[in-house]
Amino acid sequence: MQEIYELSNSYYEIVPTKHTTGHMPQPIKTLGEVGRLFDMLNNLEYISHMSKIYLGALSKQTKMNPLDYIHKIFNTEFKVLDKSALEYKMLHEYIDNTWSQRGGGMYVANIFSVNKKGESEAMAEHRDLTNQKLLFHGSSTENFVGVFYQGM
Repeated sequence: MQEIYELSNSYYEIVPTKHTTGHMPQPIKTLGEVGRLFDMLNNLEYISHMSKIYLGALSKQTKMNPLDYIHKIFNTEFKVLDKSALEYKMLHEYIDNTWSQRGGGMYVANIFSVNKKGESEAMAEHRDLTNQKLLFHGSSTENFVGVFYQGM
């Protein structure tokens, strides 16, 4: 039990937490607590990275469009799909069918193709597989940076 107290103290020294006045932080005793705290640290790391990316984009906005900055740091290339393209038609039909079953309310403004440098090459060995699926992600504009950072 002493080792649990020491490890818990080490954690709380590195990651300060807010506790009710007069109450001491409790030892981390279960794997569930470890998992919860691990997820919290991952979220804090994510927020830290996103803040730095947004600040970098803002600091460069007089020289470069913030979206161009984000594309550059993530090595991504966007392409707006033409509305006559087969990929566009397939996705639009899928979205219409899905949302009509849920009562409507979805509007497709644009559909983008996103390519990340090196991903095509990494996936080349899987091109001959017969069970491939079209992958797409519907999202609001403010979520794109997170998708680029964490992947899908």
